[in-house]
Amino acid sequence: MNVRIPHVSETLQGILFIIAGLVLFLHATNIIQIGLTTVIIVGSILLIVYGFIKAGFYAQVMKHIHKK
Repeated sequence: MNVRIPHVSETLQGILFIIAGLVLFLHATNIIQIGLTTVIIVGSILLIVYGFIKAGFYAQVMKHIHKK
């Protein structure tokens, strides 16, 4: 396979082909989807916790816990 990208060095072309191959491999094995799903789940949990704290519910819960 002799693919050439004009005005790009051989080293950079090799790196680009390696990255493209890795992306295709990760896509074909569903690793990308599993990783993105994990990132989305963790991010959503963090947003829920942040919203809970930002709304002041955390302080109220802690106040009620320390009263007892």
